[in-house]
Amino acid sequence: MKQSLAGLAVLMALTTAPPPVALAQIPPAPAAKPSPAVQAEIDLILAADMDGYLAMARKNFASAPTVVHAVALGVDEIAQNDPDAADEVIAGLAPRRKTAAGDLLEMWIALARNDKDAALKRAALARTRLAKPLGDVAPALLHEANGDLKEAADAYAVVIERLDTSPLPPAPVGREATERLIEAPRAAQVIYRAAQVNHRLGRADEALRNYLLAEQFAPDSPDIAANMARLARKEQPFELALDRRSGLGRWLLFASFQYSRDTAERAAGQPPGAADGATQLAELDSALLGQLGFRLDRSADDWVVATASELTGRNALPGAEKLARSVRDDSPYAPDAKLVLARLAIARDRDTEAAELLASAMKLGAGRGSVALEAGRNLAVVGRYDEARRALTSAIDEAAPGRDKAEAYLARAGANYQAGHIAESAADARAAIKADGSDGVRLLAAGLIATAPDGWYEAVRIGRELLLQRPRNVDTMNTLGYALIQRDQGLDEGYKILRRAVDISPDFFPVVDSLGWAYYQYGDYEQALKFVDKANELSDKANAEVLDHLGDIYWRLNRAKEARDAWRKALDSRPEALRRAEIEQKLTQGLAKPAPVKRTTPPVDGGGRPVAPSKT
Repeated sequence: MKQSLAGLAVLMALTTAPPPVALAQIPPAPAAKPSPAVQAEIDLILAADMDGYLAMARKNFASAPTVVHAVALGVDEIAQNDPDAADEVIAGLAPRRKTAAGDLLEMWIALARNDKDAALKRAALARTRLAKPLGDVAPALLHEANGDLKEAADAYAVVIERLDTSPLPPAPVGREATERLIEAPRAAQVIYRAAQVNHRLGRADEALRNYLLAEQFAPDSPDIAANMARLARKEQPFELALDRRSGLGRWLLFASFQYSRDTAERAAGQPPGAADGATQLAELDSALLGQLGFRLDRSADDWVVATASELTGRNALPGAEKLARSVRDDSPYAPDAKLVLARLAIARDRDTEAAELLASAMKLGAGRGSVALEAGRNLAVVGRYDEARRALTSAIDEAAPGRDKAEAYLARAGANYQAGHIAESAADARAAIKADGSDGVRLLAAGLIATAPDGWYEAVRIGRELLLQRPRNVDTMNTLGYALIQRDQGLDEGYKILRRAVDISPDFFPVVDSLGWAYYQYGDYEQALKFVDKANELSDKANAEVLDHLGDIYWRLNRAKEARDAWRKALDSRPEALRRAEIEQKLTQGLAKPAPVKRTTPPVDGGGRPVAPSKT
């Protein structure tokens, strides 16, 4: 299948969340099947039901105290201004667990008792155990939450000095560069807090310097832009100043990011199915802390929208909707919330509602290229092709040169392809390469160029060049292989590449489908069915192209009823315009194209290796 379009879907998913001033991630589902008690907690978190979660934690804590429950209940007691009750919760843990919970909460318990000195001492002790910069930022947040802005500004300045604030690479190359990009949202959060503190102190030059630095790590962030505008007008930040309640909430948001990283690293070292109940509970820490955090800090709309987007990806639609609808229309993140709600409407097949939400997002986010980009992509999904192209043209006009411009061109190329405008799609794909000739852009563009009548040789040349550089890259193998098998002269080479790709990634459904389609081109329908049926099973949701292939194969096997069933399912899976028209014709007239001539597949041993680019 056309993995270039799957790649565009990945880009869409990446840009659905708001710009990364904040990052609230729901950890992956545990490998082992959760116990009923753990599943009940998972369900409450995915439903964004913190009242229900706290009630369950309170019920279970007496008989089976855990750090997760203690933190949740301790936060609730502090929020209700009952530090003694919070202390009692932590005291109910075993010594080692008491230390873990205490490192997060005891400084805030002390502050709730108006003992700032004790709070700072406890923060200093926690810093020896907490990962950086989580431990480093604690004193600054305590000062800010206590209203001591000068001390907070000094403390934030110390944290920023320890950060690597050199410009981020345009694209990650190597582990160190990738780590920097992953850490960028957290760096932006620290710097943004420093900017707000200096803004409130009237230190305009220092505040502007911090805002600009935060923007470097989180480009196109509407809250940064809004506050820089307010700074220029000599107005205070639009957010409320932190107090002890919202300061605790902001601390939990910082902790949420850290726990998501720690959980991912811990999970990477475990064999599948190794997690026990306690570990499974620990894997919920990031999601739980994030939701507890923005429950207390109501200025954290960026985190709310990011979590709503993450819940949408987990198919936890009621929880996602609850969070997205909590964002007010006067928030800088209102357009992003509308985009999440539009995705929810699409998931529920409410296309008219989705289109209305996308129009609202563009109106609220006028001038924000990222909003126009996401809205345009989703307008194409619901078949509003003219509106999609207008939105994506605006995104192109507003995009910064380089990668951003290329991404916008690729999005319009995808919309043009879905609308059936193949020549325009290929032209946009070529414009994307001109804007940014990086390997990722060239790969996505090649898949779109290959669909144009005059684009086959060009796409094959690009694919061969990329495969020579990375001979075992399955995305590249799939894009090149699928392009090659569209013509007889490329069938043998494409088959060999796809056969080798499936050996490398046997569960990657796009390449499994592509190999099945190669067998179809050889007239080997039994083998074609084996692989395309497997691709259909491997896909996490119905895929129009795979189902269309499946219908064609059934037809060649004289299984007309199953063919039409597959084609009908393909129609229900949002196929692009040209495919939709073809499927509708096949449903009424059957498969009219001549059957591929039966041929023997070539041997693969030693084959499927990248060859030098050429025009043959």
